[in-house]
Amino acid sequence: MSYQKKYFTTEELAKYLGVAKSTLLLYRSEGTGPDYIKIGRLVRYNIEDVEAWLYQKNKKSKTE
Repeated sequence: MSYQKKYFTTEELAKYLGVAKSTLLLYRSEGTGPDYIKIGRLVRYNIEDVEAWLYQKNKKSKTE
């Protein structure tokens, strides 16, 4: 059976994005970060949701 990871923990996502865990906590409280799921007290981020959120954050350079 081939297993491919589908979810990040808060710690894993912080490392992946290069931000502090507290930044992700702030994003969650403000509703500005990637979608997440809660299972009891555990928070998990679906990798596809993270990629979609990053895509939305993509800014185009203005050309003259």
